[in-house]
Amino acid sequence: MEPAILKVRDLTVDFRGTGKILDRVSFDLDRGQTIGIVGESGCGKSMMALSIMRLMPSLALRITGGRVELDGEDLLEASDQRMREVRGSKAAMIFQDPMTSLNPLYTIGDQIAESIRKNGQVDRREAMAKTVGMLKAVGIPDPARHLGEYPHQLSGGKRQRVMIAMALAGNPDVLIADEPTTALDVTVQAQIFEQLRAMQEKSGTSIILITHDMGAVAEMADRVVVMYAGRIVEEGSVEDILDTPRHPYTRGLIACIPHLSDEPFDAWPLLPVIPGAVPGLAERQAGCTFAPRCPLADRHCRENVPPLVESAGRRIACWHGDGDSAR
Repeated sequence: MEPAILKVRDLTVDFRGTGKILDRVSFDLDRGQTIGIVGESGCGKSMMALSIMRLMPSLALRITGGRVELDGEDLLEASDQRMREVRGSKAAMIFQDPMTSLNPLYTIGDQIAESIRKNGQVDRREAMAKTVGMLKAVGIPDPARHLGEYPHQLSGGKRQRVMIAMALAGNPDVLIADEPTTALDVTVQAQIFEQLRAMQEKSGTSIILITHDMGAVAEMADRVVVMYAGRIVEEGSVEDILDTPRHPYTRGLIACIPHLSDEPFDAWPLLPVIPGAVPGLAERQAGCTFAPRCPLADRHCRENVPPLVESAGRRIACWHGDGDSAR
C-alpha cells in the first residue's frame, strides 16, 4: 500500500501558555484522497490548516509539539525559505474569504501569473497564457477578458474560482480547502465542488476539505475527521460516520441537518440542537471537553480525558462510544 502523502502526528498549538488550541491532532491523508474536517466554529479546524502550512496568524500562537510530514519531509522543521518553496508547489490552500486573501491592488491576471512564475521557469507572456488556461479550467467564461480586472470587480463565485486557480497554479500534491464555498449560493457551490473533483481526477491531488456542511462531506469526502475543542473525537469512512456515528457530538451534528418532508411546514418537527457552545480555552475542563453538553456524560467523563481509540478502521474518543449510557 502506498504511504500517505501527508502524516500529521500529535500536532499541538499553544496560545500564550493559557491553553491548547490544538491538542495532539493526528491523521493521515492518502494520495488522491479527500478528507472532510467537520466541527463547529472554534473547534480548531482552520488553525490546524494554518499550522500545517506554517501560516500562524499571531505571534501569541506557537506550535509546541508534533510532526507534519509531507511526502516524508517534516514541515515543522523546515526553514522559512523552504516553506516558501513548499507553499504552492507541494501544498496549497484555498482560504475562506477571497476578498481578504486576494490583493486588491493587483489584477487577478497578475496574481495568478505570479503564482505560476513562482513555481516554474516561465516568462511573463507564457505565465499569462497559462493564467488564461487556469481561469478556463475553473469555469470562468471568457477568461482573457478578466485578466485585467481587480478582485472587487468580480462576483463572489468568480473570486472563489480565482482562489482555486491560484492554489492549483503550482500543481500541488495537497490542497487544503477551508470553507471554499462560504457565502456562495447552492448553484455556485455545486460548480466549485465539481471543479475540485475534476482537478483531483486529472492530477491526483489530495484534498483536505474543511466545512460545516455535511452535504458537502457526503458529496466530496472519502474519510471524515470530527473535531471538537481542539481534539479529534471521531474519524472514519464517510459511510461509517454519516450512517453510524458513534460519538455523541457527531450524532448531534448529523441530527442538526434539516430534512425535507412532504408534510405541511407547520407539521415539521423542531430541528434538534446541541445545547451550549464550544468552550473557550479558559473554560476547558480536565476531562472530556464535550461532557457539559453531552446527554451521556457522567462523573467519569467529567474527570478523565477519553483516549482516541482505533478499532475496525475508525477512531473514537468517548467513554460511551458504543452508545451505552451505562458504564
